[in-house]
Amino acid sequence: MTPEQFRRVEEVYNAACQRAPHKRTLFLNNACEEEEPEFRRQIERMLEQEGTGKGLLDRGVAELLISELPAPGAAPGGAAQAPLGGRGPFHTGMLVAGRFRVESEIAEGGMGVVYRAIDEKLKQPRALKVAKPGFGSQLPPEARIALRVTHPNVCRVYEIHTAETTDGPVDILSMEFIEGGTLADYLHTNGPFAGRAALDIAQQILSGVAAAHRENLLHRDLKSRNVLLERGNNGALRAVVTDFGLARESTAPSRAEGDGSSTTLSGTPAYMAPERWQGQSSSIASDVFALGVVLHEIVAGRRPKGEEQEPREIDPAIPARWRYVITRCLSRDPKQRFASVHAVAAALSGRAVRTRRIWLGAAAAALLAGLGTWRFVALPATPAARLAILAPDAPGADEATASLVRAAGFDLSRRLMHLRPRPPQLVVIPVEETGGVSPARTGMAKQRLGASHVLRATARPTGNNLMLRGAIVDAASGVVLRETSAEIGSASEIAPRLATLVGEAFNLPRQTQPEVVSAAAWPDYAAGLNSLRVLHFAVAIASLERAAALDPNSPLPPAGIAEACVLGWKFTSDSKWLDRGRQQIARAEAINPDSLAVHLAAGNLNLAPGSWQRAVEEFLRATQLEPGNGEAWSGLARAYQGIEGRRGDAATAFLKAIAVQPGYFGPVARFGDFQRLLGNNQEAEKYFRRAVDLAPDLPVLHSNLGVLYVDMARYEDARTELTRALELEPDMRAALNNLGAIYQYQGRDPDAIRIFERARSKGPESQILALNLGDSYRRTGNRAAAAEAYRRGRGLAEKRLLENSGDAATLAFLGYFDMRLQAPATAEREMAQALHFGPQDRTVIRRAVLYYEALQQREKSLALLQKAIPDLVRELSRQPDLASLREDPRFTAMLQPAK
Repeated sequence: MTPEQFRRVEEVYNAACQRAPHKRTLFLNNACEEEEPEFRRQIERMLEQEGTGKGLLDRGVAELLISELPAPGAAPGGAAQAPLGGRGPFHTGMLVAGRFRVESEIAEGGMGVVYRAIDEKLKQPRALKVAKPGFGSQLPPEARIALRVTHPNVCRVYEIHTAETTDGPVDILSMEFIEGGTLADYLHTNGPFAGRAALDIAQQILSGVAAAHRENLLHRDLKSRNVLLERGNNGALRAVVTDFGLARESTAPSRAEGDGSSTTLSGTPAYMAPERWQGQSSSIASDVFALGVVLHEIVAGRRPKGEEQEPREIDPAIPARWRYVITRCLSRDPKQRFASVHAVAAALSGRAVRTRRIWLGAAAAALLAGLGTWRFVALPATPAARLAILAPDAPGADEATASLVRAAGFDLSRRLMHLRPRPPQLVVIPVEETGGVSPARTGMAKQRLGASHVLRATARPTGNNLMLRGAIVDAASGVVLRETSAEIGSASEIAPRLATLVGEAFNLPRQTQPEVVSAAAWPDYAAGLNSLRVLHFAVAIASLERAAALDPNSPLPPAGIAEACVLGWKFTSDSKWLDRGRQQIARAEAINPDSLAVHLAAGNLNLAPGSWQRAVEEFLRATQLEPGNGEAWSGLARAYQGIEGRRGDAATAFLKAIAVQPGYFGPVARFGDFQRLLGNNQEAEKYFRRAVDLAPDLPVLHSNLGVLYVDMARYEDARTELTRALELEPDMRAALNNLGAIYQYQGRDPDAIRIFERARSKGPESQILALNLGDSYRRTGNRAAAAEAYRRGRGLAEKRLLENSGDAATLAFLGYFDMRLQAPATAEREMAQALHFGPQDRTVIRRAVLYYEALQQREKSLALLQKAIPDLVRELSRQPDLASLREDPRFTAMLQPAK
């Protein structure tokens, strides 16, 4: 059919779907009276397919992603099938968008085609969706919303690409490739689920839909053919909700349904809520209705009886709890249904819905346009305990034994942070962050780290054994809540025994077996962890290599080596460490390709050189394996942060890290820093303040808040915070550097130089410190000292650029240094590259404006400032090197508030 013919078929088909089955014949007699016979036969075939639950054809270009008609036994994004006729724009073996090698066509709809392809950059299978020739070359805005949902039970839509075809360029979506068929197919072949299996599949589907609702998206076409089932390596089924092609913002009705006057209904009739037949807009309640139909299919093997616009009959053989939940989901009155998918899940599992809500989304209003709306995040009603793990002590032991005892603290932290399932009642503050807290002064853990509880332990030598004593202590009162003591044979027993103590103290659920190393390999593994945490990467690698040789069946030692190689790369900028790290990841994957520890290590390895997309892949899989793992969500956030256009995804991941670790200062502070980098100073202040409230005596938090206040020209507030940081840690270079910056803004460069030189004496210099020193020496007339500082800064920037050649901020620093060092040709090239790689980056724009003003290129400065956020413009108005710019009326106009 031509596009015009198809649209006419679509129009009549949609109108027929709105009528009860027994009234459709009369309608078709009238509607098809002047059409060719094939026209009516096509519509009747579509209605027959709908009657068997096989889905609809595409509704149009604006809804390209609606369920394509798959080949028998296949599903969109599902298992590979033979080509369906080759009516799409691609063919087998074709390289699409420069990276996807097409293997086969796996699904076809009226207007779209789905292909199986291999991503040759990532060496992974992907599903590609594209419009057929003649049905539009560009994906509409509605198609792009699927990019926003990231959840293990939602088919991931990765990116939009453009590919060249004989008919011109077309947009394509690259999607996660699911090796499996639909829930409808499974039920048809195997019958309904029962018992625990039914509950598990249902909860996975509900989790996926809830993730979409958290993104303010309604699915609008939920059905068993839009759920794929994939069997994992352990044999368990993973349910994946797909085809968000009819999805819309829950606050914005679609064009087809907005005011109830349209004759077009979007969705699948058998799953549509009664109010939708009356022309009302979709809502969370209509998605809940469709879920009720799917839940009935899961436990009964079929949809509930009854016509689309009439009450549904629930199978009386369904278990009582399921019958109650399904009945309420299918209520004709939307107000009588469950208010949320979360409430459906809680009722189905028998849990009372008792939650408190904390505001995590105030940042949305101030964030850059396009980042989306962040919503309330539900947390447990009882505040989670925040347990600080102190390094175990070994009084009276030799250094070798004491080192192994301390290393047991790292092993324990790793075990507790990777608990499966993650207990919502416990947040772990790992031993890496508890240095300086005395076991005898548990109140320090409360003030410094925001801990509510402390785990302290000693392992004293007794002959050939160790006497282990461990205790869980209330951080505020110092009262011992639970303790244990035992004589153990080696330090390898410390972590599992203390983990048992924690489990008993906090009533943790039974955990799945953690990944471990053998007893023989544990001493070397523990020694490697110990060296890794104190940044001795070469020593760590040697120990971990010995552990790997002693236990070749554990992926943990090679994963640890990969982490150590990241440090080697950072310290030396020698690419051999990255190559070695990749070899170790391959070694670990050969043992267990889906190990949480391996995915985390691989993510960190890819973050180091700026391989952002590959890091996203690894951390995303880690979140799928363990949705409650804060380390995985934080890593995913950092990876998204490096990709232009993915800051909304970064924000979502940051907020998820906060939600899974309630009351822990770390992710809160990281999100505040993210906000600051975007220029959202008011929001950054809220999160930095919240982090300080959680951990009031942690110096770095006061220093970060001080930096923010410097940016906001709140110099007295900045001085207060930075002074507090130096009281807690007198040699803190970051705080000293920022105190010096205050003097710079106030025109007191001699005082700034004194503070900067003090900071230099406390440890290795940074490129920012060198730049600040160079600027202050230059303004005081000491050209030789300024040039020397600029040269040092340039060397540091060049070294950093070796780690990530596309780091826009570092390129901008390098360009500025070369300009000051009278190297105009290289400076111009470096600044141009910086603006190419980071055209919206706050640091790049800031440094480029200073660069162009120094070169007296005012027009270029003003052009850049047109792109800058207001906070950055205000900050630049205080820069001592921009006095001339401040007098330009075009610049002063930018400082005026918008009317």
